[in-house]
Amino acid sequence: MSSNEVRVKIAKECEYRQRQNLLCVCRLAVKSLIDKSCFETIDDTCPEFINFTVILEHILSYRLKGHTSWFIVEEPRCFWEYIRRGCRKVPHSCIKSIQAMENIKSTKTKGRDRKSVV
Repeated sequence: MSSNEVRVKIAKECEYRQRQNLLCVCRLAVKSLIDKSCFETIDDTCPEFINFTVILEHILSYRLKGHTSWFIVEEPRCFWEYIRRGCRKVPHSCIKSIQAMENIKSTKTKGRDRKSVV
């Protein structure tokens, strides 16, 4: 194997481990959220719910970083664009309401508001 093939193999293994870790943490967050909901009502101030939304944001943002090389710097992508396009034809969607909010400027904030609305 050449050194380039070894680097590619190591990078793929690292990416696989990162993905597995994110999914494992998400499973734990969902379990704790379900356990908490058995005893009390969950609202947006609940620590388990906040933890779950942060983990969900990490999962949605995974591998959306912009590409950087010596001749180009790409803007980091955000999951809001994917949510907006995916919910385009959903009836009674809250996407237009979130886009119309004047105090929300960044796409990351729009994505966070979408998570809290759902």
